[in-house]
Amino acid sequence: MHRLVRLVVPLALVTVLGCPLDIEVREPPLDTDAGPRACVKDQDCPEGQRCDDAYSDNHCEPGPRVTQSCTGDFTCSYLASCVEGRCELGCLGGRCRPGYQCAPDRECVEACSEGAPTKLGDYCDGSTDCGRCGFCVALSGSGEKRCHQPCTSDTECGGETGACQKVTNSTLHVCRLP
Repeated sequence: MHRLVRLVVPLALVTVLGCPLDIEVREPPLDTDAGPRACVKDQDCPEGQRCDDAYSDNHCEPGPRVTQSCTGDFTCSYLASCVEGRCELGCLGGRCRPGYQCAPDRECVEACSEGAPTKLGDYCDGSTDCGRCGFCVALSGSGEKRCHQPCTSDTECGGETGACQKVTNSTLHVCRLP
């Protein structure tokens, strides 16, 4: 009987009290080093990174984007050049990389998807001086170039009639400055 008690008592304790071992069911750890993030355009990457599209395996990499500050030609993305401390990319055949648009001065700038350009109304020499998504143009015949917001209709400029004006010698339009 001793033998039976030795087998039954532990079995009864396990059944009534549960397993004596503290077993936790855990999710497998997330791989924090899953490799480079896939991208199609710079805007798919976190801040401080750009899309390396020099090869067929587009992925995010650290570095400045077009129109951002740079320290030398090899700090800018594929085909872009560091000119006067800013990454510049000319419109090749009137086209820019995904996520960018060709400004009237034939420079690629970030396409406006959220709000006005970062330097709206500032004086400029070229569209890359305007930062994110600005066109550097001279309106009203003054000859002074300023950063403007690109537009396709008056509603993008606040809705006032005639607020979206055609750029001279171009098919592009910009919002009149306030």
